[in-house]
Parts: sequence; structure tokens; C-alpha cells
Amino acid sequence: MGRRVAHLFGAALLVLAVGCRSKPLQELDGGTGVIIPSDAMIHPIGDGGVSDVGPAPDASGAIDAPWNVTFAGRRSFLMMSAVQTEGGIASSISHTFTMTLDTDRRIAIIGKDGDTEVVPVEQQTGGVLHVVGTLLFGVSVPAACGGSLLYSALSFTIDPSGAALSGVGRGTLMLSDPVVGTSTTATMMLTGVRDTEPPILTLSAAGDIADPWTPFWVVSSEPLPGQQVRPVLRSTTGDAMVLGAPTGMETFVRVMAKPARLLRYSDEYRVTLDGVTDLDGNAPPPTTSLTFTTRAPPPLVAEDGFESVTDATLGGAQVLSGAGAPTIEGARSLYIPPATSIGGRVTQIALRLPILSGDTVLHFSYRSVNSDDAFGVYFVVASVGGTIGTVTLPPDGAGATTPATIGGTQVQLGPLMTATIGLPGDAHGEVVLARLAAQSYGCGGPAPPPVPGLIIDDLYAE
Repeated sequence: MGRRVAHLFGAALLVLAVGCRSKPLQELDGGTGVIIPSDAMIHPIGDGGVSDVGPAPDASGAIDAPWNVTFAGRRSFLMMSAVQTEGGIASSISHTFTMTLDTDRRIAIIGKDGDTEVVPVEQQTGGVLHVVGTLLFGVSVPAACGGSLLYSALSFTIDPSGAALSGVGRGTLMLSDPVVGTSTTATMMLTGVRDTEPPILTLSAAGDIADPWTPFWVVSSEPLPGQQVRPVLRSTTGDAMVLGAPTGMETFVRVMAKPARLLRYSDEYRVTLDGVTDLDGNAPPPTTSLTFTTRAPPPLVAEDGFESVTDATLGGAQVLSGAGAPTIEGARSLYIPPATSIGGRVTQIALRLPILSGDTVLHFSYRSVNSDDAFGVYFVVASVGGTIGTVTLPPDGAGATTPATIGGTQVQLGPLMTATIGLPGDAHGEVVLARLAAQSYGCGGPAPPPVPGLIIDDLYAE
């Protein structure tokens, strides 16, 4: 068969009910967004929100009065907080964080929970330094869903050597519970020692980091200067990408993200840290190894509606065929079974498809299987080295379902639909189309809805 004559263009996702039609030769397309973590499971490291602030006024409102501190500029401290509560609730609680005091700007740069917070500091009578505002930390507590510690007040003094500090905080310890939460007044006794340790940088991925489309982040154990050189992702084949800071974290960073680009298959990548230091100028240990290898490429498919496939599976999906099989058209379709639990975020199918110069969209026919329109499923599409587009198919709506049997299991099929997805502007040569699914689990809450299945056919680009 020849390639289909183009009849839909643009980058919009259009899904229309369709009737029967002949099998086409097909190609592929994709959305033009970027992969953005959408829930706590994808985003296991803090929000990354941070605001820059200027000098803070002292208690009398004067911002130019000299500070009585033993050092100028910035100095970082490793803080340990021992928490005392009223009534013996969670009485053995402690937590640690980093605090960099900038005496020139009169701010404290707090590193906590993968996040960075910048707060004003004022000096009170007797040389006591006071943090202006509140701080909230996640803490480990004997509660089903963890807990958090709110500092409504935090004051401290620095010893004459400038190498240590001590302080006291007051606030509220909150214990999370799936039915009834508990809170109690808390007093925090703080000690701090000069932080001379280098920052520790680790990889955190939203799924299997071997998948070239998976978002990942380099997370620092303490804040880093946002103005310095950023880590660089390099491959053995010579690719190089500078990691970026999330919006709002340009001044002081703890999280740096991989660009939304499709990496090469079967390639080794490493994150280099040349020029990276913490706020005191300490560099990461030279032994730090942030490396991974991407998976082998998915199968390259022809635009024949999967009729030439001879194996039982293709790209992670089952090949649906045989007498009574609810194929969409012809003898074969691809089938992703519905799943009650998938254990986080997974890639369910990945295929490669060649494209020609001038191709702008990808089409495919599909039917949902056991769909209740309440699920976290989306597609990614991109060429190697190019922008990753993301697309979510719209819900089936009020379309009638049809009973069917697949592999001896009774299922409900949604109406026949057609997806038309725009290719990213830098797509070339061939593109990868992958379906990803995710389930988020709230502590103590109901089980997440099952992930619906999908029957797909007639995949082509034009």
C-alpha cells in the first residue's frame, strides 16, 4: 500500500469517532509539550519554589544598623534540631538541615526536603539573630502518614569563633493520619556546626531512567549558587546538555532537571560536575558517579496496521489476533491489557516509525478497554535528540461500550476513536511513540483507579 493522502494537519490533538475504513500505511506524530511531573510520585523531591529577598529590617525598622556577628559574607552550618513536645506525643523527634547565613544581605538560605527557602534575618537585642517568617519541614514520626514541623519562631546566636551556633525554635508538630490528624505545641533546641562537607549530588528519576524520555533531576544535599556553572549531561557518543533549574530556583538551587529531549538509545550517559560547588565553595567528591545507560531501541514498525507482525508481542504490547479477537481492522491489532496496579510509573508500549520530510502528524485508531476516564495515561513522541511532546487522549465520554472477551477475560470496549497528534517541530527521520501510565498513592486514602487498557491499530504519519 502507498502512504495515505494527508487530510489533517497541525499540532492539535483531535479525537473523532470513526467507522470502518481500509488499512493504511502509517507514520507517526506527536504533541509539542514537555514532560512535566504532575504528582508527588513523579516529583519525589520538593516543589523547588524559592523567592529572593533583600536586606531585612531590624526590630526598629532600620536596615543599615551594623550587625554584631563574627564573620562577613556567607557561612554555612549543618543544623540539628531536637524536638520536645507537650504531652509526650512523638517525643523523640529530630531532624537536620543546612543553613547558610549571608551577613551582607541579611538572609538565611535554608536547604530542606530537596527544596530551598530564602528568609530575612534580623538582629535583636543582645546579638540574637531571628528568622523572619515561618519554616515548614517534613519529619520522620511514628505516624501512619508521617508528619511535619512548623517553625513559627526561630532565633539563634553565633559563638565568638564563628564556627558554631545554638538556638531555639517554637512551633507545631503535626502528625498525619488517614482519619484524624494530631498536632501539638513543640519546642526545638538547635545546634549548628560549620558545614565543611562537600555537597552530595544524586539522580532522581520519574520512572525508569533507562527510557530516553524519562524526566530526571540531579538533587543536591544542600543549596548551590544558581549563578555558577550547571551540571552537564554527556553521552559516550558526544552529546552534551546543560541541566536547568526549575522556575523560581535560579538564585539558589537544589534541583536541576534534564532538558525535555529524547536521549539516544543504547548509549551511556554521565552527569559531569565541573565547576559545581556549594555556597561555601566546597566541590562534590571527585568520586561522585552519576551514570546510566539507556535501553535498546524499540521495534521499527511498518505502516501496514501491524499485519506483518509475526511475534506474540510488539514493543511491550500483546499482538491481538485469532478467531473472535476484537481487532480494530484486519487480522491484527496491538493490545495493552487493563491493570489494577502498575507500581508507580511505567512505559506500556514503545514503537519507532519512519517519517518523511513534510510529515506533520501521526494518526492511529484505538478503543479503550475497561475505561472509567479516571486514570493517568499519556503518550510521548519525539525524534532522538529532539523535543519530547506529550499528549493525553480525551475521555471516551458518553460513548456506548461493547462487551468482549480477550484471552478468556470479559472486558468492556469503548467506542472506536481516531487520534491525530502533531509532531514536534524538530522531528526528523523517525520518531518514537510511547504510552506511559502512572498511579499515585495517597497515604491512607483509597486505592487509585485501575489503568485502562487500549487496543491500537492503523498507525501512520503524514
